[in-house]
Formats: sequence, C-alpha cells, structure tokens
Amino acid sequence: MPVFPLRVLCLGAALLVGTPTAPFSQTSTERGGAAAASAVGGLPSPAERNIWYRYKDSNTVVVFVHGIFSNIRDCWHYKDSTNPARSAYWPEMISRDAEFADAGIFLAGYYTAPGSRAYDIPQSAADIHDALVRRTRGQQRVIDKPNIIFVAHSTGGIVVRHLLYHNQDLFKGKNVGLVLIASPSRGSYYANYLRMLSSMFRNQMAQQLQVNNPYLDQLHYNFRDLLARQQDRGLLIKGIERCENHMIVVRDLWFDDKLVVDPDSCAAYFGSCPEPTTSGP
Repeated sequence: MPVFPLRVLCLGAALLVGTPTAPFSQTSTERGGAAAASAVGGLPSPAERNIWYRYKDSNTVVVFVHGIFSNIRDCWHYKDSTNPARSAYWPEMISRDAEFADAGIFLAGYYTAPGSRAYDIPQSAADIHDALVRRTRGQQRVIDKPNIIFVAHSTGGIVVRHLLYHNQDLFKGKNVGLVLIASPSRGSYYANYLRMLSSMFRNQMAQQLQVNNPYLDQLHYNFRDLLARQQDRGLLIKGIERCENHMIVVRDLWFDDKLVVDPDSCAAYFGSCPEPTTSGP
C-alpha cells in the first residue's frame, strides 16, 4: 500500500485522544509473543496474525488492522520497484519515530482469502477481540493499555468499528484513536462489480462490503449513534479518515484510476477526506 503521511495521521489520532508522547518506561521487548517473527525491523510472515511487532510496558499501543485479501505484512508494505530505498513498512516507520518511542506496536489480523466462505466481518472482529484480551508470556495485554490507536485499512476499519460497537464495556475509560484509511463505511461499488466472483467463491466478507448490504448499513447507523452517545457510555473515541485509490489485489488496470472507496463512504464519521493520496514517501 502506498505511504501516506503516516506520522501526521498517527500523531493526529494521538493528540485527539490526548495520548502523551513523553516516555512511560524503559521496558520493551521487540517482536515479543509466541508467534513473533525473528529480527527487529524485519518483515513478519504473511501467515502470522495477532503478534507484537514491538512490545512496550507503556500506556500506549498502535494496533494495525489490515483489509480484505491481505495480511499483516503485505497490507503495510510499500514496495517501490524503481527505487527500493523508498520502500517502507508502516509499523517499522512508527517504531523509528521518536514521538512514538514508547508506544507498543501490535499487528492484528484475521483470516481473509477468496475461499474463506462463511468467515465474515463479525468473526474477524471476534478473533481480534480474543487477541486483544490474550496475555502472552506474562506481558501486559493490548486491552490493558489506556491509550489504543487503531490504524485500519479498508475492511479493517469495518472490523474495528464492529469490535468497538459490540464490546463497549471493554473500551470504557480508554482513549481510543481511529485512523481509518479507505474504509468503505457504506460499502464499495467494486464489491458490487465483483459480486459474481464473491458469490461463486461464497465469500461472505466480500458480499458484506457491497453497497446497500443490510449488515454494513446497520453497523454504520449503530456506530454513528455510538459516537453521538459515547460520553454517556463512558467512551472516548476520536478519529481521522483518509481516502486512497490503489486497488488491493490488481494494479495498473482499467479501474486503477478510479476510487476503490467513494469519498463519502470513507469519510462518514470524522469529517471530509482531503484529496486522495497515491504517491510514495
């Protein structure tokens, strides 16, 4: 995925929720956890899900949530074939940023493949919920952090909204920041265009992304109501939304010059989106 002004987006979300950037503690474990990959700064395996990229005994965690037909590596890895030096991995960028020196980084994931069939958005949210409340080797759980910033791409933003709405008690008293990138809150017309394929593969998640899907419409109304009443429910949710127009699966074809997600669909909660970003760093 192309590199947005990621630092600006995450800093914006941090400031919105009042997350301090001063040091919290000196304790950290790079790529900690049972399923963690090896080297710090390296890329995780596409098969890995729900691991610490960097564990910190601090008050803040940045949780990356990928989109459909993607994974914790490829979604956040921008590869510049003409200039490899410009390639970047989003979690690694955050890990090197001094403003986030004491923030943990968690790579949340869920099963998504053309043949995933009945595995849908609620099940994806349930899997991430289980990962957030799971304790690994005596480390603090993700959900124990007072400040949680979700960076979610595409379907990942829908998964996070489902997670927040259906687990409100879990997030009471916490500062929650959302960075939603091309998240089709009202669906994507590309999902409608590809409905024959999603029906052929019986892919429930892809069907849920279609415009006018009853599940997606209901979640939209529920989440909008949640934001309006969040103070009464002991919640503090702030966010930023951005659009982009790179196709997740296929690039440089006839539809690459169109927006995968309509601006009205990816700017439904926190204000209008600026012009889409497609360039590298």
